[in-house]
Amino acid sequence: MSLPELVAGENYRFGYKAAGDASELVKLCEEYGMEAYIIKSVMDKNQFSTNINSNIGSKERGQVSSTRVREALAVGDM
Repeated sequence: MSLPELVAGENYRFGYKAAGDASELVKLCEEYGMEAYIIKSVMDKNQFSTNINSNIGSKERGQVSSTRVREALAVGDM
């Protein structure tokens, strides 16, 4: 039987006032018998991003965030 797994980005923050970071998350997972995988940030170097609030396409480049993923999914951009 394998351990439960958790995946988070290297800049992940959690807890009260975002006091916990990825290294703290790894420690907590070890304490509770889970495996944690911390991944490097994903950079969007050449994709167009659509802002659903303005319905105008823009050339947003940079770190891909969960907000950007949700916005892309909301407009059907897979």
